[in-house]
Amino acid sequence: MSCILITGGSGFIGRHLISHLKAQGHQVRCAVSTVHADLDVEQILIEPLEHMTDWHALFDQVDCVIHLAAHVHVTSSVSSDATFHLVNSEATKKLGWAAAHHDVKRFIFMSTIKVNGEYTLAHMPFTETDLPRPSDAYAKSKLRAEQYLKEISCATAMQVVILRPPLVYGPGVKANFLHLITAVKKRYPLPFSHLNQQRSMIYIDNLIHAIDLLTHEPLKSYQCFLVADDQPWVLPELIKRLAFHLNQRALLFPFPTVGIQALGKLLGKDTAVARLTSSLIVDNRLLKNSTSWQPKVANDEGLRQTIKWYQKHYHP
Repeated sequence: MSCILITGGSGFIGRHLISHLKAQGHQVRCAVSTVHADLDVEQILIEPLEHMTDWHALFDQVDCVIHLAAHVHVTSSVSSDATFHLVNSEATKKLGWAAAHHDVKRFIFMSTIKVNGEYTLAHMPFTETDLPRPSDAYAKSKLRAEQYLKEISCATAMQVVILRPPLVYGPGVKANFLHLITAVKKRYPLPFSHLNQQRSMIYIDNLIHAIDLLTHEPLKSYQCFLVADDQPWVLPELIKRLAFHLNQRALLFPFPTVGIQALGKLLGKDTAVARLTSSLIVDNRLLKNSTSWQPKVANDEGLRQTIKWYQKHYHP
């Protein structure tokens, strides 16, 4: 079995990935800035990647690197833009070159669908051949990191795999998806019954399965994949299914889209509202045609498992 190094292992995706890879028999090592007592894996304490100089302990006998660590909090400040570039772009470049120089065979980088853009037009899902259209500092820093890694793959023997997922959900999810579950659980009236925009997402187990396969399946020296579940969600239907699994009745009512957008702007949530009122559909066929990956967990089963976790941890 392979020796795999993971960065960002204490996060939502990382914890699921570590558990899965260990169960598959891989030797897993996690680079951390702080030791996590609840993380059952070999942990190597390191300084921030952008300041690293001694890489030997990190890469000793490592076959594959899975780089999940990233700065994700978006603000409008110039200093924040610089942090995105330093942590997401420059640190990735430094890690990539160090991995290549230590004979790592494959480097998997977790990017984001936001590199493609924030929304798709009708019947035109995102694909790997789209011209990148990142709109914020986070997405721009991820694109720059991809470009650095492509340069490294061209100059060395290390294979590079880029993954661009949309929203990832499942047990342990945080942020907006968790807020939505709570809103449905508390039976807040939600003004979304008229919305018909489609949004691709991916259940955590389906993403982990893809990452696992990409650690060992034959690939080109550089490959970028969009990864998402087969069927996108329409928001009112998503809310209804969440309510069903919560044994609640969804309280949905219609409200003009322009009104929702105006309210979002007033509350400083215009970016989040823009996502709700626009489509984002991902074409996952290249990954399915290039590997043996297929989403194993259907949409509704993913929701059921997520709600099962939620009720255990938030509403016993």
